[in-house]
Amino acid sequence: MWNKFVSRKICSIENCGKPVWGHGLCSKHYQRMRFHGDPLKLLIKRGEPSMANTGYLVRNIKGKSFLVHRAIMEEHLGRKLLRTEIIHHINGDKTDNRIENMEIIAQSSHISCHRDAINAGIKAMIRIPKNRRCDVEGCGKKHKAHGLCDMHYDHKYRPNRWKS
Repeated sequence: MWNKFVSRKICSIENCGKPVWGHGLCSKHYQRMRFHGDPLKLLIKRGEPSMANTGYLVRNIKGKSFLVHRAIMEEHLGRKLLRTEIIHHINGDKTDNRIENMEIIAQSSHISCHRDAINAGIKAMIRIPKNRRCDVEGCGKKHKAHGLCDMHYDHKYRPNRWKS
């Protein structure tokens, strides 16, 4: 029986050696070409922190995800943090993981910190409401990211996806 995944041709990328999926590229390189316009583009270097959808930096080590700010605080304290201990970023920047910008507080105190910030009009600490809609005039579809629905987000931030 013929299997579309088995191919005698190999990927045209140097030192890849995997079977061709489409356009002379293996599956991995073909997908990178489709979405990013470059089959060699590495989005995240292994071991480097990446941005989670919550806005915090996350590092993956041996298949496990770690929040960078919690790991830094644990190292500073010399112990594991309790699940009930919340790390608050004093300046509101979730990616600023300097020790002097972080403090451990109770969850109730953390909520009141953010409530005060919202009342003061600090936009960085305001969460996007779950029922938010696309900002494109006349669209009204459910929000995905950056104020846009899936379609408008993909057209703006992933243009190669729409090229043939």
